[in-house]
Amino acid sequence: MLDSRQLRPEIIDGAHQIWFEEPDLVVIVIRGKITDAATTRICNRLIEEAQSRAYFLVLTNMTQFEGIDPTARKVAANLGQALPRRAFAIFGGSFGQRVVIDLIFRASAVFGAKHRTMRYFADEVTSRSWLTSMRNQLAQNT
Repeated sequence: MLDSRQLRPEIIDGAHQIWFEEPDLVVIVIRGKITDAATTRICNRLIEEAQSRAYFLVLTNMTQFEGIDPTARKVAANLGQALPRRAFAIFGGSFGQRVVIDLIFRASAVFGAKHRTMRYFADEVTSRSWLTSMRNQLAQNT
């Protein structure tokens, strides 16, 4: 959901959106199927934003998510080693889609991703609340 808190919103592949909310939140909205090109652009934006931070939080809206290309899974799994401490809150998506995201998250650990936490929630409000608690935890551990 776009609101006045968004900063520098960017449309990716005509459907997906990413923006940053200070002090440390990245918001990603996935609409439709996500390709390897879109995943690469999203990952590059995360890496770019992360360079100046000791940690960051990611809120992902999957309410309109329809799937992810196999090559995009590899791109996402390889992202982990380039990022600092982080927490992912995800809402929306079907059970099957969440299983795929879990597999990507586990694969990223094999490729060297460390210091990250991910949880699924029913809605944006609950997701943001959990991220607030994670902000405090991550800030203390940096």
